[in-house]
Amino acid sequence: MRTFSIEEANRLVPFLQHTFEEVRAAMVLAAQLTEQLAARGDASPPGAIVPEELPADHRQMREARDEAVQRIREGIGSVLEQGIEVKRPDGLVDFPTRRSGRPVHLCWRFGETSISHWHELAEGFGGRRAIENPGRFEQAFLN
Repeated sequence: MRTFSIEEANRLVPFLQHTFEEVRAAMVLAAQLTEQLAARGDASPPGAIVPEELPADHRQMREARDEAVQRIREGIGSVLEQGIEVKRPDGLVDFPTRRSGRPVHLCWRFGETSISHWHELAEGFGGRRAIENPGRFEQAFLN
């Protein structure tokens, strides 16, 4: 499993900000289109076959919703490929690291300009603590 130093994680913040801007916009669009489809009595899941007999505007809504969902999946996938754990699709992630020799997580949420918090593995976001002594976090040279 890849681990990150604070510096490595901070270098990825612009990538995360950009990626989650796109994911969040796609989430809003997918939710709006899902609501519009539901108003038409269409509870189809994303990716379901779009019947040809549907009116053109209805087919376009389903296709647009499916494209938005695909953009969400691709954005989250690009984050996961970096070895970063996605905790919420609206932009909450954890970076595996070590603090004083123990595995912990560096924590970032959408809108933060840098990695400024960490938490124990079992605590999650509710247990976030400010990074007061960066020297206690190990460098990750060989990943």
